Amino acid sequence: MAEITPPLFSTKFNAGRRNFFFDVRKTKDDKPYIRISEASVKANGEKQRANIMIFESEIENFKSSLSQVFGFVETIK
Repeated sequence: MAEITPPLFSTKFNAGRRNFFFDVRKTKDDKPYIRISEASVKANGEKQRANIMIFESEIENFKSSLSQVFGFVETIK
């Protein structure tokens, strides 16, 4: 079984029944990637988790797109 190493950097925030985790990890090739996780509890008590991984080659495009989304949200407040 593969050994799970701790993240290089991690932060989180809580939003009611949802928790968001932002981790920086390294691939087997020693390249950084970002893992964004959402852990939540449904009304019936069932726990669920979803992950998005953004690899090194995708980070700049992801950052740019996210910046555009945040910029748009600011214009409609």
